[in-house]
Amino acid sequence: MVAMLTVPIAVPAPAASADTAEALGRCRNDQWFENSMSFELQGTNPNWFPAEISTMRPGNVVRIVATGSVHYGGFLGSAGEWGPDGNGHLVDPGDTAWNYPGASQYSVAAWWNPTATLVRHNTCFVIPNGGAGPRMFLVGINDIWDAFGDNRGAYRVGVRVYCANTGCA
Repeated sequence: MVAMLTVPIAVPAPAASADTAEALGRCRNDQWFENSMSFELQGTNPNWFPAEISTMRPGNVVRIVATGSVHYGGFLGSAGEWGPDGNGHLVDPGDTAWNYPGASQYSVAAWWNPTATLVRHNTCFVIPNGGAGPRMFLVGINDIWDAFGDNRGAYRVGVRVYCANTGCA
């Protein structure tokens, strides 16, 4: 009789494919992309916009870009007017008073569903494997949850998908 011994070993996650690296390079260099969608985010709207494109598949790369500005009000207008990058002050990741903890105050940002990964404006994000539920971005404005009523203005947002060669078929 032969005894079999099974020993679990940790296997590192595979590196991004050459196709993903090429798509990531195009994204970082602001070059051509295969799919996109655009929409307007009103400064007064505290809701997330669900951005879903059929080619948001593992290995593909997504970039959220925006133009415009929003005046954020505050005490006598003290919060200021900001473009999509916000004011540059990062919200503490544990501060749940803001829509997107970890992103710049008053910026455009998104959560990647289903893994609840924060994606900042104008960064390149490789779609991961895994997670349950719809594969989409929940795009919005990083303001304090109950402070949208005094805002004015809007952002024009684009979501671009840079496909790895095998990810757009």
